[in-house]
Amino acid sequence: MSTTFRVSCQWSLGGVGRSGALRLGSYTLLSYILHVLTWLISDLIVMIVVNGVMPMNVFQFLICWIFRECSMMYPYLYAVFVPTIRWRAVTYRLGWDGRVKEATT
Repeated sequence: MSTTFRVSCQWSLGGVGRSGALRLGSYTLLSYILHVLTWLISDLIVMIVVNGVMPMNVFQFLICWIFRECSMMYPYLYAVFVPTIRWRAVTYRLGWDGRVKEATT
């Protein structure tokens, strides 16, 4: 891989990808795959620790895990951009500092 291409890839990636590219050379994809694999294995270990035994086979777990990870982007972005919480007929607002205040209308 040419140095020009590698440098242009490093600057076009996001912060995490760029730092991985700088540390691992041109192995940014490998870094991402290792990150996702570590994430998957840690979720698998947590499920086994919490449940005692695995309630499904590994393939079913993989399908469910991929679906969960792909479907959580909307609730995450909604929580970030609409920080209002309704609880017991009272509306609260979550501030950027993590403090909750009663919302004023």
